[in-house]
Amino acid sequence: MCNVKHISVKAVNGLSRSNIESAPFLIYGIDFGSLGFYVGMSNDPIRRFQEHHNSAVKTFNDHGCNDRLKQALISGYKNFYILATAPCKRTAESIEALAIEKYSVDLNVRKETHKKLQWTNPRLDEKSDFISSIIRSFPMDSRKYEQVKDTKIENNDTQRSLFKCEIVWNRQKLRVRCIEGKYKGLFVQCSSKEREKFKQGDIVLVSATLGGKGNQLVSGNNSPIIKA
Repeated sequence: MCNVKHISVKAVNGLSRSNIESAPFLIYGIDFGSLGFYVGMSNDPIRRFQEHHNSAVKTFNDHGCNDRLKQALISGYKNFYILATAPCKRTAESIEALAIEKYSVDLNVRKETHKKLQWTNPRLDEKSDFISSIIRSFPMDSRKYEQVKDTKIENNDTQRSLFKCEIVWNRQKLRVRCIEGKYKGLFVQCSSKEREKFKQGDIVLVSATLGGKGNQLVSGNNSPIIKA
């Protein structure tokens, strides 16, 4: 069984972190590159993605997945987008239908015939706009989000996350301190050579994990520090 705990979710169409965190329902799009694009809606995209993925490797309980979508899931997705939010299931279904029509998706067999609510006017930009230009990116873990900036960091340690930090002067040396999220204020143990590339006050992105004592973040010895 697929046990997805973390998906890099990219918010588009002007959505903010607070929009996504507070929304009862989310309308999402999965970009499979040359294999196509899929639109769905759920109150828990992680659970729904698990169902999609499990259906791709099983011959029963397919949760509505067609054969082309199954093949795309097995091959792997390129980007996972949050397209819009909705206050209830009925509205989410209506926006889902609008998104399927708007983006001319090719992996949805059912085109969804839910009645479109006249007062529902979600922002749905052209797909080409958000495929090429990401507004924001969120790692998503069981509906909990930490804001980070989209980056091309190669990170082999799946336990690490990206943190927005500031270069500060502390204890007679430059140090890196987290400035956002639940670990705000914690210092980051990291490479001194990487720190020395920056000056006091610079805002940077660091790949790190919480240290064993819970009083600092720890970055890999060779992990780069990138200017935000």
